[in-house]
Amino acid sequence: MDALLRRLKLRKRDSRDDSARKSLQEDLYKYSSNRYSAGLPSRPSALAHDTYLDLLAIGTKSGALSLYGQPGVCLQGQHEGGHAVLHIIFITHQEKLITVCSDNSLHLWLISKGENKSSVLEEKSLNTDFSRLKAISSCCPLIQDNVLLLGTEGGSVHFFSISSFSVTDKIISQDLIPDGGLDDATVEEDECKTGPGAVECICQHPVERNRVLIGFSLGIICLWNIDDNVPVMIYNSMQTLEHLSFIRSGEEFVSSHADGSYILWNTADGSVPKEPATTPYGPFPCNSIRKIIWKSVNEEPFLIFSGGMPRASYGDRYTITAMHGESHVVFDFTSKVVDFVALCRADEQGGSDVYDGATPYALIVLAEEELLAIDLTSASWPLFRQPYLVSLHCSVVTSISYVSDVPELLWNRIVEVGNVQFAQHSSQQWPIKGGKVVGQKSVARDLLLTGHEDGSINFWDVSLDGAIRLLHKLNTANLFGIDASNHLDRSEDLEDYEEWPPFRKVGIYDPFSDDPRLAIRKIHLCVLSETFIVAGTAGQIILFQYEREEREQDVQIATINVVAGRENFSWRGHGPLEVKNLPSKLATGFHPVCVVQMLPPVPCTALAFQPEWQLLSIGTAYGMGLFDYARCKVVYSKCTLSSSGESGESGTTSRRKSLQRIMRQSIRRLRGQTVDMQWLPPAEPVPEKKTDGNLPTQADVTEQGDARKSALRCSERKDHSESTLTSDASGSLPFDTSSRSQSVTSAVCCLHFAQVFLLNTQASSSSLWMGTSHGGIFVFQLTLSSSDRRIHEPVQCAIAKEIRLRHGAPVISIQALDRSGLPIPGPLEVQHERAKAPDMTGSHFVLICSQQQLKVFTLPHLKPYNKFKFSTHGPNLRVAQLAFASFRSKTDESYVETDAISLSSEGEMMVFTLPQLRPQLSRDVISKENSSAISGCVFTPNGMGYFLCSPSEVARFSLSARFPSLVCCSVGFSEVGVTGSFAADNSVSEEAAGGRVVSASRNAKETSRDDTRTAGDGQVESRDVAGTNNLSSNRSRESRRPSPAPGFNEMSVASQETERPTGLFSRIDAAVGLPREAGAVTASVLASDARIFSGRQILHGYRTLALTPHSEPRLWEDCGVLALFFCRI
Repeated sequence: MDALLRRLKLRKRDSRDDSARKSLQEDLYKYSSNRYSAGLPSRPSALAHDTYLDLLAIGTKSGALSLYGQPGVCLQGQHEGGHAVLHIIFITHQEKLITVCSDNSLHLWLISKGENKSSVLEEKSLNTDFSRLKAISSCCPLIQDNVLLLGTEGGSVHFFSISSFSVTDKIISQDLIPDGGLDDATVEEDECKTGPGAVECICQHPVERNRVLIGFSLGIICLWNIDDNVPVMIYNSMQTLEHLSFIRSGEEFVSSHADGSYILWNTADGSVPKEPATTPYGPFPCNSIRKIIWKSVNEEPFLIFSGGMPRASYGDRYTITAMHGESHVVFDFTSKVVDFVALCRADEQGGSDVYDGATPYALIVLAEEELLAIDLTSASWPLFRQPYLVSLHCSVVTSISYVSDVPELLWNRIVEVGNVQFAQHSSQQWPIKGGKVVGQKSVARDLLLTGHEDGSINFWDVSLDGAIRLLHKLNTANLFGIDASNHLDRSEDLEDYEEWPPFRKVGIYDPFSDDPRLAIRKIHLCVLSETFIVAGTAGQIILFQYEREEREQDVQIATINVVAGRENFSWRGHGPLEVKNLPSKLATGFHPVCVVQMLPPVPCTALAFQPEWQLLSIGTAYGMGLFDYARCKVVYSKCTLSSSGESGESGTTSRRKSLQRIMRQSIRRLRGQTVDMQWLPPAEPVPEKKTDGNLPTQADVTEQGDARKSALRCSERKDHSESTLTSDASGSLPFDTSSRSQSVTSAVCCLHFAQVFLLNTQASSSSLWMGTSHGGIFVFQLTLSSSDRRIHEPVQCAIAKEIRLRHGAPVISIQALDRSGLPIPGPLEVQHERAKAPDMTGSHFVLICSQQQLKVFTLPHLKPYNKFKFSTHGPNLRVAQLAFASFRSKTDESYVETDAISLSSEGEMMVFTLPQLRPQLSRDVISKENSSAISGCVFTPNGMGYFLCSPSEVARFSLSARFPSLVCCSVGFSEVGVTGSFAADNSVSEEAAGGRVVSASRNAKETSRDDTRTAGDGQVESRDVAGTNNLSSNRSRESRRPSPAPGFNEMSVASQETERPTGLFSRIDAAVGLPREAGAVTASVLASDARIFSGRQILHGYRTLALTPHSEPRLWEDCGVLALFFCRI
């Protein structure tokens, strides 16, 4: 009674109930998101690798920065302003890196510890001193001096202090090059007058660290002494310079040039090259060699370079050449090469021997559309199998589906089939192994299925947070006689190319499709029956069944013509695909069992599958078909094309015809509305239909009968009718005699199988529900035989009810609910105990979701129960998708709620309770400009989801408080076993106070930060400000002995419990201030051996920190060392 009174608004809701519900909402719902490392970052522009942290960094043209380690380790950040990242420089032996953007700004990033011991990527400082100078063209860090050399397009080299993060007064001007002892240089007089050109490359000498090699665009190369600030040697190549590379001993270096040649130089002799210019693919004109790497292995050169192909023959190819001894391969990529790095163990170990581990063991190549890793230790130089950064958009993604909790047996079979496809790849482990995954390893087996334009379906493993792995690839093009083999590895396809140059096609990116009709539109995988269904663009529906052994397979073919009997219909579009003869035997995996062809051959718009009943329902823009795949028979078909719309045109129509059709439809809609108005009695006029999309407030569900009486019953209600239902309890075909129903031309938007109380509450009926794009809902009653007679007796299908929504909005989703308001699961899920059996007592509900509203009806009488209009939440809000998920409380594991999740065309997600339809959470998740991501978003059963944030990336989000979408990983020297001798200064001096702290977490868009200021007596005060916090100043590295902190005498140091690193100080002489920045405290201390040590730890609730000699101890951890100092809060 209380619920009824509250529903009639005669009794107010108890405030105690609201507070309890609000507390429960905090335990159930919470939005979190992170950029998932699936696919390649869109539009990559820079690549870098750190040998000590063993991390790979990728920058993009949109300003994104991503760090990757072992599978599951991923840190990401974003530059403000979205400027392209041109250069990435790791600071050796430090957990810092610097990026240079296209606006000439420099950004300092720090890998620090966040919550739950997880690492985060923070932007610490910003420098825009170069914004008014020439563009930065090259960079080179000088580790011993904590300085970054920046070469510009103007030909000068600037010294940039990493400690203060500012430009110093020291500069190498191009005017110093011809005047600084160049008597022996073979430089023409006119070239000296014009200058050497832009700085193309800067390389530090591998042995003599105070010397650097500076290469200019006009071919002048200068060996510069940094300590004395004078040139040591000048080399003139007489060719436009592209890149420089030192040999590990430093006695030789190689230069690459724009004419496709490279030159080997003796560092001690600049008069003539050691070897004349070599053009590998001459003598005809060749493209420039953009980058070159020279390694000496067993006294033989190991040469890797990009470009250099003959312009006339292969100038349009994107290549990287690797030559060592008799091995010579030209790797041919399908997209432009951005950058590449060669991984060498000698670089990781810091050895000085020329041949000690100098052999590169892996080549990482970043192209515009994919990233590949090549194993250089194996004889044939095969590709590594990538655990992440796979080309997700190898062919354009056209559909996405998610499958959770795959049975272990089926999972292992899919993995085994996929391993066969990757048999030609390298057996070595992935070469990037930095960082570690924090937390327990997931035991879930979840799949993300992507359908592509070329007719292929990829099976992705998304069980591990922060990584996605390609398990298996299935092609449907072979079924139709189109050669589209799995090019997961093409490293052995050498016979298709010319003998010289020795090309080898690598990569799987292929944006072109042999036939656009192959594109996949719908995907459905039933893991219990091991049945896989794929629907394509040309109306082809393929049913696969997993086979454990190699066997012969006969493919059954069926046709469903939804426009059969329409004499005036003529199809003017493309024809259907023809099934070709398959091989005599098919390998283990998914075998095609049946192909259903819809006519007309238009894309599939809706797909429903019932494995227990062995029924398949397909919807298109022209109608619906019901197929019995157990008997391979067509059960039923219905055309939704009206007699006035039998044009049969496919694709685009002329602008004139389109406008005429729109005008005709508008006039018919107005005429139909006028007729409905005339039926109503004049005592209570009907308000005109609003143009802003608002809907009437109440629905009217009536039995078939006299139209005049129905209208009178509508007028007696407080709110006017919104839908008209015509039904027949006997199951015969009902007809709506209104003029409106005669002009409906609509596509099928959704299909749904359900076992519900359709006719009465005594016995449930098998039913099929269909929703159309013009607000029509058709309910079909299905009659099935018992399981033992199922194969011999046909399935009967007859229309039982019909609902027409007056607002005419497309019906997005239909879901049957049991008595308790839970979605009714499939019989097979209940049988395998994967879902709870539905409550089959009393009445049922049905939830109908249109673009404008959610509405719950009771069954079998179809009376309105609850409704939510999206127009009240936003005037232009339209629903694009509806899903259902179970939300488990984060504090009480036994409490679970099953709710509905709606996704609007504006990218907003809302969570509703069932069947009350009360909003619980509303968040903007997807950008409204990304319409493809909105239409292709998929949800998981536990309140998470995936969508394409770019053509090559998948983003993951979560609406559940118990399962946040976070990548928990730890990156630092403690994870890679670096000793304390590598510990360096992580402080930023006072000159970098203009910087800012930006968290890389994408769900923390607005944070409240504290601004600290010191009073005159040395006390520290804090205040909260909204905005960006300036960095607190520390002492720079140049200071020999910083002044002690106030009230501080001495601190002792203790090592970790495992193993004490060597070279650590035993006593701390002094410490500098302990500033607070964005919730973190940083302490920088000076050891007795003049080494700088810095510590970092997150302190929650920190306000004021004062140090005294008698304060209580606190542990401080950084770089594998625990520093014990005395403090008191």
